[in-house]
Amino acid sequence: MTTDLTEHARAFLTRTPLDEILTATAKVTAIDRRYLSITLGGETLSMPVVAERIGKLRTQPVSDWSDDEVRLVCAFFAMGRAHIRAEQVGITADLTAVDAQLRDMHRGYRARLAEFGEEPQQATDDLLTWEIADQLPVMRATVDQHFMRVLEIDGRSWHRRELLLPRATLTFTQLAPDLAKALAERHPRIAESHGDSLDTYLRQLTLAELDQHETPMALIELVMAHAAEDPRHPSDHATLMCPRGTNLDRPGLLGKEDFGIFVAFHRRFVPDPEAGVGHYSAIRKAMYAHHAAKKARVAKKVYTQNGQYTAAGLADDLGAKGIFFNENAHHRGHVVAGVTAALRSLMDITVNGGEGRHDVRGLTDWRISRASTAESAHYTLDEYPSFYAYGNWLKTMVETALGAGAVLPKMIGEWR
Repeated sequence: MTTDLTEHARAFLTRTPLDEILTATAKVTAIDRRYLSITLGGETLSMPVVAERIGKLRTQPVSDWSDDEVRLVCAFFAMGRAHIRAEQVGITADLTAVDAQLRDMHRGYRARLAEFGEEPQQATDDLLTWEIADQLPVMRATVDQHFMRVLEIDGRSWHRRELLLPRATLTFTQLAPDLAKALAERHPRIAESHGDSLDTYLRQLTLAELDQHETPMALIELVMAHAAEDPRHPSDHATLMCPRGTNLDRPGLLGKEDFGIFVAFHRRFVPDPEAGVGHYSAIRKAMYAHHAAKKARVAKKVYTQNGQYTAAGLADDLGAKGIFFNENAHHRGHVVAGVTAALRSLMDITVNGGEGRHDVRGLTDWRISRASTAESAHYTLDEYPSFYAYGNWLKTMVETALGAGAVLPKMIGEWR
């Protein structure tokens, strides 16, 4: 099997333009993850070293490449054409392992698409590695019509696993009962008059909050705290990261000071200093210090100089929709902030205000987190839909507040 795969790989690479080969491999190696190491021929290589080795082959015909070089390049070529990261195939350069992972993904897509009568005609076993790699992005476009792809990410090993969540489970039209009651008590007149549109109701609530308090933060914190306490996904705290409302006309130049990082806590959450977890103010400051600066870096990465949005190099590069665990394994800030497991949803916002329309993509982030290191504290896919609904409600409130001209604080504590 290994010999056949190597021979097939060499034949394929020989008839494929070298620039096409190196363009595909660069999609994977260009993500300069220095914490990743690839085991190859008994050696442990960093991703930059792998990129350097592949680059040196540019001056040599494929016929002169060793079998190990053929297998290495074909493995990364397949990942690049499949539009996935090394973390999704076990962080390996072994062509046999990459081939097996891609086949598992192909079979999985076929099975899930069959639920909607859209199973592709070609069976997995009838395809070669690079044929599967080319089919996966095409299939993914159809998969995305019926499912949300959620990455499960292990912060200790860096491994990523793609899970499929049926879009039919994602509904935002009914508030959790406790939250609905709290909102009605805070603004009873609006509660009495709102119609069937939950989106309209949330916008009215936000505008009323601005009229009465000149800031939406108490309302936003209320919704976030209810998200942390929702029995469908009980958490220690919730975090919303979003533009504050300054410089929205130049998203690619947004700096650290242009982002707000807001943390709301479960009322029964008690930080554990012995485990390294800071107190409430320390958690908020740690989250702001790390994420505001990171958001500014991301803004420069995803926007061009003239403000045009550019997608990430790989479809799942940012882990935009994710289930995380072992988050504290490599990050001191996550230890202080009590973030061991988390659910994440990266969102786009559209702000319509007096200065026109501003679309800010990929810079608004919604998360809930748990501090426990127990495996039982890991989040599961069935907790994602209700969490995702809270994010969409908060998105509506942020868009409304910013559209009305509000400028949000950097942290929740600043407005008290």
